[in-house]
This record gives sequence, structure tokens and C-alpha cells, in this order.
Amino acid sequence: MKEYTDQELKQIETYAGLCFTPLQIALILNFNKTEFEQDFHNKQELQDSYNRGVLLTEAQVRKATIDLAKGGSSAAYSDYQRLSKNRTLELKKQK
Repeated sequence: MKEYTDQELKQIETYAGLCFTPLQIALILNFNKTEFEQDFHNKQELQDSYNRGVLLTEAQVRKATIDLAKGGSSAAYSDYQRLSKNRTLELKKQK
């Protein structure tokens, strides 16, 4: 198993936030694809970096949607209502 540097973990986070798959990230960063795939499934730090990138981008998109909704966009308000409903459903599932 490869040891990943903080810089590599940050790059994984960045590319995950740009909607690249783990395999695509391995190619971009010139990692051995087979080794990275195994590491990705076995190393929590890789999964955490990947998921953090996905969630940070999602947070930025949600913020922009909410800002647009506050500004009067009816389409953004509909998206906000969907996000709010999904959050409520997710919280109920977690109980």
C-alpha cells in the first residue's frame, strides 16, 4: 500500500470536488490504477478526502442556489425546497 502525502490527499479532494471518479483521479495524478483502487477501498483517509471534496462542492452549489432563491429566483427556490425536503427525509432515516 502506498502512503499518501497531505498534498496528494488535497489533490484527491480537489479533483473529487470537480466530479472526477477515483479511477479518473488516479489517471490524473499518475497513480498506479490497480494500487489506488485497492487503497481507496482500504484506506479511510482516501475515502475521507474524496468525500470531503464532493461535499465541499455540494455545499458551494447549495449556497449559490440559496442565494439565488433569496434573490427571487423561482427555479432556485424550487431547488431549495427539494434540498430542504431531502434533508428532512435524511434526518428521519438517521433516527
